[in-house]
Amino acid sequence: MNKFLETRERGALFVNASYDSPSGGGPGIDWLTYDDVVETRDRLLQESVGFYDPSTQVIVFVFLPSKTGNSLAMWRRKVAVPEGVRLKHLHEIDLVTAALRKDYPVLVDEMR
Repeated sequence: MNKFLETRERGALFVNASYDSPSGGGPGIDWLTYDDVVETRDRLLQESVGFYDPSTQVIVFVFLPSKTGNSLAMWRRKVAVPEGVRLKHLHEIDLVTAALRKDYPVLVDEMR
């Protein structure tokens, strides 16, 4: 919720399951906004991030690169925002949600 309110844009949490931070704090976690995932040209990522209600849920992608780095496995989960968190930030959520863009075009590479 904090990242959504901070960036004022839909996004998702991305967790690299194979990365351990040097401080021993666990896996690497990043918040990527819709504009970030458009650059991937991946339809699933764009549709997942562009078409959900960030006031009620957050999308979490967990990915695990292969040892060679040539491929990766990815899982997606939608996690409900706890009601207490939502109610605590209700006014700010309403302001940010009202300002979200209305159209999230999906851009993919076309094979010719």
